[in-house]
Amino acid sequence: MRTGSTEPLKITDFTSQQKWRRTTLYNEFFHPLRCEYQMGFAFPVPKGQIALGFNCAARDYSEDDRQLFTLLRPHLTQAYVNALALTRITTAMTGMNRAYVVASGDGTIEHASVSAIRLLQKHFDLPAEPSRLPPQLSHWLLKPAGQGQKTGPFEIERDAVRLVVTLARREPDGVCTLLLEEKSDASLKSRLVSAGLTLREAEVLLWVKRGKADSEIAAILGSKTKTVSKHLEHIYEKLGVENRTTAANVASELIAPP
Repeated sequence: MRTGSTEPLKITDFTSQQKWRRTTLYNEFFHPLRCEYQMGFAFPVPKGQIALGFNCAARDYSEDDRQLFTLLRPHLTQAYVNALALTRITTAMTGMNRAYVVASGDGTIEHASVSAIRLLQKHFDLPAEPSRLPPQLSHWLLKPAGQGQKTGPFEIERDAVRLVVTLARREPDGVCTLLLEEKSDASLKSRLVSAGLTLREAEVLLWVKRGKADSEIAAILGSKTKTVSKHLEHIYEKLGVENRTTAANVASELIAPP
């Protein structure tokens, strides 16, 4: 039966229960299955519609039931759209062998690649099968971006290796897709150490060059803000500069390819 409507409808919206029970369809299909009363609705999808039918043996569906189904429709539509998006992302990321995590707005991990789980365990000491993002990542996702700006990447460093987390997609319901990637600054740090800095000072200077504040550098390196500030004082003295902007410029010159 085609009506063009997506609203919840009953058989008795089109004919009486008595006439319905005299039809071949009812007697050969619905009645043997004890499906005496029906209600159904459809919701739109990118390539058509998906229709759902409900059957009851004991009583007819009421107007309250119809209202509940009406309220349910948009949620089913959004769930289907989310499932399609997740399928596309999963297929794409698997094909590219990318480390990715799909997480809800409250930090619950809904799906993650094996490589992403390994990176989370390595950099955050998470259990073998984590169910939630680490608190640092959840806090970063909740941090609002500036007007007209995208959320910048989250970065943390461990054993001279950086983990860079990028927000690839945020759904209207808060579900986020994160891309994870490790990057090594070993060669850059080596050049700065050759210029007279300690390894820790080289790490601090690289983050200064990337525009990070002292408090952000402290969080990334697992240090204290006062300690970072003290490292900067030593850096200024060794490089013969007076501020972080000039220090960043000198760093750019020191790590530039020959």
